[in-house]
Amino acid sequence: MVTTKLPQKIELKQKLEVFEMISGIETKNRYEILDENKQNILFADEKSSFLGRLILKKFRKLEINVVDSTKKNVMKIQREWFIFKPKHVILDEKEQFLGSIIQKRIYFIRTKYHIYDAFDNFLFTCEYNLKDLKNFKIKDPKFCYRITKDNQTIATIIRKYGLKQMALQTISDANNLFIDFRDIKDEKKKYLVLAAAFALDLHVWEK
Repeated sequence: MVTTKLPQKIELKQKLEVFEMISGIETKNRYEILDENKQNILFADEKSSFLGRLILKKFRKLEINVVDSTKKNVMKIQREWFIFKPKHVILDEKEQFLGSIIQKRIYFIRTKYHIYDAFDNFLFTCEYNLKDLKNFKIKDPKFCYRITKDNQTIATIIRKYGLKQMALQTISDANNLFIDFRDIKDEKKKYLVLAAAFALDLHVWEK
């Protein structure tokens, strides 16, 4: 069940952790989800063990709990520790199985995920298209992960690299991801795409 609707464009903003910036020790990730007007609509917190973050780092077991401003559960993402290809299990606000995200290819920015619904039916592919490199601009650097169906782009997840972001990357792995649902209107599918953005942040871009 999904009752909290998402706008067509949102921003997944990871909060900066001062202790992590100073010590270099991975802390629990915290996020804000904002609409186009930069208004908070959802919040997310990581649940994981200190030893997992210290030893296993980006390969650790974790859980991401997404809530609204009233602390009502909206979505939960669960991941077991892994070596090569992680699987993210997505639960809805009633903690019923909503779908899953499974990595299919490992190469850094060419990392590829498949997104499945609650009945394990394949829905979408999430990957970076090397053809987009020809559109890469030094003045406005960004990576665009495309959500595709039948080789057609139906949504995008963009990570921008401004001077401020690049400077922060030297001391933190916090990211801002911009999600455009474009052709996706179904709320369950929107949440699965949002979960894919979390998967990218927690695996591809986490140190």
